[in-house]
Amino acid sequence: MKTSCSPPPKVSPLDLNDAKGKLAAAEGQLRAARNAASSGQGVVAAKDNPTVADLERRASQLREELHDLQQRFTPQYLDLDPAIKATRGRLDNLEQQIRTERAAGQRAAVAEAGAKVTAAREAVAQLQQQINDNKTAVQTFIVRFGEYKAMQKDLTHLEQLHRAASDRLARLESSDSEVALHVEILEAAIVPQLPWRPLYARDAGISLAAAAALGFLAVWLVEFFSRPVPESATREPEPWWPLAVGRGIEAAPPNLLAAEAARLPAPEPLPRELTDTEIAALLRAANDDGRLVVTGLLSGLSAEEIVDLAWDRVDLDAGTIRLNGESARTLPLSDPLRRLLTVRWAPEPGAEGAVLRGPSGGVLPLDDIRSLVMYAAYDAGLDGADEVTLRTLRHTYLVYLMRQGIRFADIGRTVGRLPQEELSAYMRLTPSQPRRPLEQIDPVLPALRDVTA
Repeated sequence: MKTSCSPPPKVSPLDLNDAKGKLAAAEGQLRAARNAASSGQGVVAAKDNPTVADLERRASQLREELHDLQQRFTPQYLDLDPAIKATRGRLDNLEQQIRTERAAGQRAAVAEAGAKVTAAREAVAQLQQQINDNKTAVQTFIVRFGEYKAMQKDLTHLEQLHRAASDRLARLESSDSEVALHVEILEAAIVPQLPWRPLYARDAGISLAAAAALGFLAVWLVEFFSRPVPESATREPEPWWPLAVGRGIEAAPPNLLAAEAARLPAPEPLPRELTDTEIAALLRAANDDGRLVVTGLLSGLSAEEIVDLAWDRVDLDAGTIRLNGESARTLPLSDPLRRLLTVRWAPEPGAEGAVLRGPSGGVLPLDDIRSLVMYAAYDAGLDGADEVTLRTLRHTYLVYLMRQGIRFADIGRTVGRLPQEELSAYMRLTPSQPRRPLEQIDPVLPALRDVTA
């Protein structure tokens, strides 16, 4: 009797030490990346990031231009020159983009270091698991080896007994007193030509008969249970029949329910939400009036309020807009909208009447405002430009406020009164998170802050 028992595979301790060394190095890189990110130092050099290098080159050129202008002109003249203001604005925008790209590079470096640490930990855990499995396999091998030794001893003892019995049999066969047995053949054995069992033909016939009987029975059962109901047994309910007491609308005829459902108006779907990239492209492609309309809609104003907006309701010094009508309120001016109104106010400080005027000098019609948004969407090359409407911009701003967790009681103070059905739809879309007061909400979209800066 033989038993196969092989020792478990070995894992070198050097492999585990190397894995732990790699884990320590990866954790050191992660700590260094986090320390550099927390201290504001760049993890990736500017030469390794073409975008940061290009932004720094452009910012350096603008700084040199401003420095040359500061050497040639007085600060008072520089503050009054619109071109210099625009240059400073571009420089601030480039510096903001540089900070953003560096922050993104820091996050990417931290993420990469974290991935290396995770991989190193998994490698250490896998090697440790293999070592533990090898220990268990060694213990099992020792137990099986002990069993093998015991079975080998038993086999040796049985072989000794077999040899003793063989010797005794040989002695008995060779003894003279042993009487040999005589065998006489009475009849020779007959070799069978056919199998006795099974009988394939009989079994096949029984199977076919049983299958036919079961098929007929199944057809009969189907015909019995699918028998058509006589026309006199059922009667189509009339529309004037009263409903059963306690059953409610479920007792109504199906055709009446379908007719009532068909007459109900389908709920109007919410428009699409624009991304920051689409908003930035829309602002860059719009003209001055279109940029003011888009910024106003993304700051809480409705299309009707933008049409009725007059200079006597705008207080640039206090930074507020006084709105009348059904949703009367005093709306704080956001920085992007305030800059656009200041630029429009600067050429004619004593302007009166509507802020947006048509070609004839009157109030700009609402259809022209819709056209401005549509033209800007097509000029910006947005996907589904025909879906970008005034309601789309207002929906984008509402979703931005909802995502920050604004209280529903404060929505009217920002965007005005909303219909009950529309407010209910936004309540269903709002995630379950703690509501925050209006003072803790950032009312300016990041795309407005980046483009109009």
